[in-house]
Formats: sequence, C-alpha cells, structure tokens
Amino acid sequence: MKTNTKIFFIFLITVFIGVVSIIKPTRAFFSDTIAIGGNTFATGFWSASPSLSPSPSESPSPSPSVSPSPSESPEESTQVVINEVYYQPDETHNESDAGDHDYEWVELYNTGNAQANLKNWKITDLVGPERTITINDYFLLPNSFVVIAKVTGVKTKWSISDASFIILGSSIGNGLNNPGDTVTLKNDNNITIDEMSYGPSPVSGPIAIGHSMERNPAGKDTDSASDFVDRSSPTPGY
Repeated sequence: MKTNTKIFFIFLITVFIGVVSIIKPTRAFFSDTIAIGGNTFATGFWSASPSLSPSPSESPSPSPSVSPSPSESPEESTQVVINEVYYQPDETHNESDAGDHDYEWVELYNTGNAQANLKNWKITDLVGPERTITINDYFLLPNSFVVIAKVTGVKTKWSISDASFIILGSSIGNGLNNPGDTVTLKNDNNITIDEMSYGPSPVSGPIAIGHSMERNPAGKDTDSASDFVDRSSPTPGY
C-alpha cells in the first residue's frame, strides 16, 4: 500500500512539472546569424539601399553653330564688245541702187551679267565722224546681241528680229573701208568701250566679199587679232 502511494505521488509530481513546463512563457530570440553545419550565414531583413539620385548629366553645351558666310553675289558688270563686222556686202545682201556703205553692219554683244543701256553711245571708224547709236533707252541684256546698220533693209536681208536691231540712219563713221579700218565703240561718257581693226594689220586680210570678221567664240576678248576669224557665213544677231 505504501509502495502504491509512493508511485502515485511521484506520478503527480511528474504531471505537475509537465504542466508547469507547458504554460511557462517562452522567450523568442532572433539572431542575425544562423549556424548550420558549422557555417555561419548572415541573416536579416534586406532593405533596399537608398537609390542614389544619379548626378544630373550635364547637357553638352551645344557648339555654337557657325552661320555660313553669305555667299557674295557676283558683282554686276557690263562688258559690251564689237563682236562681228560686215563691211563688204555681197549681191545677196545688198541692193543694186544702194550706196557703197548702206548694207554694212556691226554686231555688239554683251558678255557681262548686267544689262547695258546703249542710249547716247557712239560708234565710228578710223577717220569718220562719231555716230550716236540711239538717243532713246535701249537695254542690251546679258548674253544678247544687237546689230547696228544704216538702213532697215539689213534687218530684212538677214532676218534679224526687231529687238536685235538698231537703225543708225547714217554710215558707220564715213563708211567701213574694205582694205582695212578700225571700228570704235564709246559709251555715253565718251569712254572707249571696245575697238577692233581689220586689214593687213593686225588681222591678215582683207577678207572676201560677203564674209565677216567675228569673235570666236562669241565675246572672246584677249586684245589679240586671234580673237577674230574670217566667217564665210555671217551670223548677225546670234
């Protein structure tokens, strides 16, 4: 009986201790390291590293744009030359009752890049009087021709347009001399603009009847006799 009582008493103590262990408050412990198999690992909460605001990228300073230098417009200039001279008319381009110099003509050409007003310009030969080409405005455009002659019949004979023809009303100087002569062109300030000679010097000649002396190419002006050629088929107005 005593033995049973002792066993029961021990049983009660054991139960009591178990109950106390169950209800005993536990203390939570959190370590920032964990040991597993002898290795230690860091633990913890990862907080995002504060993102560094990127340094404001400096906008590259735009290189100052260099404005292209304005292209200079070519200076306007007029350069009128005596381009072709016809001084021995053939029967086809003459009239039987015409005077010796009625159907002679001189062609001018503007090689410049600006128009030239021929008002009060003059033309003459070596010994003759100066003849005023026109007393009215006449604008010779760049790269354009005009034919000057005594009579309108020249325009008809050569099919020259009205716009490319000026009636002089008088002979060129005292009339162009067939063996040789000099043709001179002056502007309204009486300044010599151009001059050409034909005959034995400086151009070998004279040329045949019906031919002309013409710059080749048109407008060529090197102040040399070689600027001119003997043209068997004259081209007045073009």
